[in-house]
Amino acid sequence: DQIINGNKDYEIALWCRFKDDIFCPWIMGLEKLHEFHAWINSLHPKIKFTMNFSEDPLKGIEYLDTRVYIKNSFIHTTLYTKPSDTHAYLNPNSCHPKHVCSNIPQGVAKRIKRICSEESEYFKHKISHINHFVNRGYSRDFISTEFDKCDTLDRYDLIGDPEISFNVESKESGRRVPLVLDFHPSYAGASRAVNKHKDLLDLDDTLKDVISKDKIFVTFRKARTIGDSLVHSRYTRDN
Repeated sequence: DQIINGNKDYEIALWCRFKDDIFCPWIMGLEKLHEFHAWINSLHPKIKFTMNFSEDPLKGIEYLDTRVYIKNSFIHTTLYTKPSDTHAYLNPNSCHPKHVCSNIPQGVAKRIKRICSEESEYFKHKISHINHFVNRGYSRDFISTEFDKCDTLDRYDLIGDPEISFNVESKESGRRVPLVLDFHPSYAGASRAVNKHKDLLDLDDTLKDVISKDKIFVTFRKARTIGDSLVHSRYTRDN
C-alpha cells in the first residue's frame, strides 16, 4: 500500500483496502488505468491483481456488498449481492432462542438502510429481502413489521448507531458472571428464574461483595448435535 500510494506518476484519490479487496476511484482515463494495473502486477512475482471497472457512471462498480455509482454528479451507494447468494437465512423453526430469529431481519433492514443512499434503492431492496425471508419460512406480516421500523430511521444515525458498536466494558465496571447453558427450548425461563432469586446474594455479606447481582446473567451455547457425536474434528489412530 505504501509503495502504491507513494508513486507520484498516478493520481490516486482514494485507496481503500479490506483484506484482498481494493476500491480505488480513477480519474486519469482508461489508458492510464491499464498502465497502472500492469505496474502494480509487476511489484511482486507472487501477488497479482485482477481488475473490475466500469465506464458507465450509473452502472458503477461493485465492492464487497456495495455498488458505488454516480448520479447527477454525486456518488451514491446501494446494496449489492452476488448472483450466487441464496439468502439462506436461519430457518425460524430451527432450535435457536426466539430473539435470534427476531434480530436477523432487524439487522438486515438496518444494513440495507445504511448502505442505500437513495430512498428508492432502499425500498427496492426492502421488498426483495422481505420475499427472501418469506421464502425461508418467516411470516410476511412479521418481516414487514420489522422492516417498516427502519423506514423512519435516519440513515446517518444508523451509520453511527451505538447498538452496532461493540460494547466493551472497562475493568472498573466489575466482572460479569455468566451462567452458560446448552441451549434447549425448555430452558426459556432460565433467565427469569435467575433474576427472581439472585437477591439471595444480599443475605451473605461476603458473597455480595465478591459477586454483584447486577452482573449475573444467563447465556446459551450451541448444544451438541447428532452430527457432532458422529463426526469428530480430530483424527485418532488406534494403537
